[in-house]
Amino acid sequence: MAQLIRRLSSKFIRKRHLPDVVERFVEDDFGVTSAYRHGYPNQPSCFAFDPVSRLLAIGTKDGFITLYGRPGVEQRFAHEQQVAVTQIISFLRRKQLITVCGSISTVFLWNLVDETGHVFPFLL
Repeated sequence: MAQLIRRLSSKFIRKRHLPDVVERFVEDDFGVTSAYRHGYPNQPSCFAFDPVSRLLAIGTKDGFITLYGRPGVEQRFAHEQQVAVTQIISFLRRKQLITVCGSISTVFLWNLVDETGHVFPFLL
């Protein structure tokens, strides 16, 4: 019985021989990058909320600040060094944000307007 099954299976199942594939790719041909990032930031360390402009700022341990404005709109900023943001003090007239980084004992002032003086769209 087993021989019959082997014969039938060998007749109906054809073995296809695929040619050997030679890969010509090198590691430098590929790079892993984040094309889109959305959601709550990783490793949050502090936050601030401005009820007048309805903005939420979240600082992270790796030096990023994420601002949330209108529903579905967010903007991400990064410090020059990867330092933990320990405190976000306030929003000043909806145009500036003060952050404190504890490991380097530095205060940063972020301007939330572009070169022409217009406020970024997510703040409106």
